[in-house]
Amino acid sequence: KLPAAREMTWFAQFSAFSLAYAAAVLVESCIVIGLYYKTSESLLPSRLRWASRRAAAVGLRRVVSTGTGEELDAPTREVSGAGAHAPTEFSRRDANDFRHEAEKDLNTKWQRVACAIDEVARWVVPLSYAVGLACLLASK
Repeated sequence: KLPAAREMTWFAQFSAFSLAYAAAVLVESCIVIGLYYKTSESLLPSRLRWASRRAAAVGLRRVVSTGTGEELDAPTREVSGAGAHAPTEFSRRDANDFRHEAEKDLNTKWQRVACAIDEVARWVVPLSYAVGLACLLASK
């Protein structure tokens, strides 16, 4: 059994530095892949958009004060059957299986955004890793 060291060794610092960069690259890759196949207008997940539309459609009973001591029921919104079901965006489909032309145009827009992020990361990540590694080596 080795004794515990009170300070980080060079190898431990290098390992932590490399692990942090690997995690950052993984997050960047997930973002790029998610954007590349995106077909919706918003960055919000479809379930969250559906829940917010559902919450807006269901009016809560509110009491409004008239200022004269009277209280009136505030009008509530009617719930229509449209949009009352769960979103079907997660059904199995091919990558180029678009429902309509607008979905294809939105996907093209998100693909351009994903490619721009990937192009920037292609230069920034390796260069910043090299600079960070040089700083780590210079400190020892």
